[in-house]
Amino acid sequence: MDEETHSLLENGTWKIVENPERVKPFSMKWVYKIKRDAHGNVEEYKSRLMAKGYQQKQGIDFDEVYAPELGNSDFVAFMADEALFTGIVAGKRVYLVVWVDDILVAARGAERIAKVKPHLLEKFDVHDLGEATYFLGMELTRNRKARTLKLTECVGSLLYLSVCTRPDIAQAVGALARYMAGPTEAHWRAALGVVRYLAGTAEDGVTFGKSDETLVG
Repeated sequence: MDEETHSLLENGTWKIVENPERVKPFSMKWVYKIKRDAHGNVEEYKSRLMAKGYQQKQGIDFDEVYAPELGNSDFVAFMADEALFTGIVAGKRVYLVVWVDDILVAARGAERIAKVKPHLLEKFDVHDLGEATYFLGMELTRNRKARTLKLTECVGSLLYLSVCTRPDIAQAVGALARYMAGPTEAHWRAALGVVRYLAGTAEDGVTFGKSDETLVG
């Protein structure tokens, strides 16, 4: 908790102001989580300070978001996806995948990744864990020489997309997930077909329309 509090203060997550009249501040709560590695071993005990957003009221502060974000950096959110940031390093594009306080760095060439890491270390309290082997419950195993990716990892990534921003692939990905215990070459080709579809529809996503109904929850 002390580390989380120090990180929030160092990153300027909030500023202290006078409380307006007849305004009740949101309550806060601590959320605790055990972070494990690919083998299920305890890697870190984590805590996060959260605002109770469910106390927001329609028409007053309902559109406000209360969460730390990747501010004061040269990376910007990629389109509408606030979990994916992109920037230019050494003339080439670099991507950051951010999930709470876990970050993946993706770029063409290890030298660009090596340049990004000091940039992040300078601006944020982060730990360099080396080459990624585990992320969001997925074990990452690559064959760089053959340039291959395991089907389980591919489908795991597609499942994440189908839940967050691309529900249009949910049926196809759900069908693929049923064959993870014994995938065949046909299943791999089907997974690549979903990836090609995503590449051709990169501008698509979830759009929420206006409604006069009051959200209660």
